Amino acid sequence: MHKAEEDAYSKGVKDGKDGAVKTVFAAICLTLHEMHGFGKERCSRVLNDVYDKLQFTLTSQEAIQEVYDTVGLEISFSGDVTEDAVREVG
Repeated sequence: MHKAEEDAYSKGVKDGKDGAVKTVFAAICLTLHEMHGFGKERCSRVLNDVYDKLQFTLTSQEAIQEVYDTVGLEISFSGDVTEDAVREVG
């Protein structure tokens, strides 16, 4: 019984993560299309590059730090949807 509960929990976590990633990928594609006119080829290249970065980044904190260091944006999600999640630094 305990094993079945652990398996169900693990499946639920995986399904939740997969769903969130799919939603973010769709949002990225739609935003690129709306803001910059990206079509399927450019959106596909961006999404594949994003996927590659996800595969080779160990933690979300590392990715957030890299964005801060290379782009100058601070990404912070406090759970408050009224607060900006991304701010320019400096």
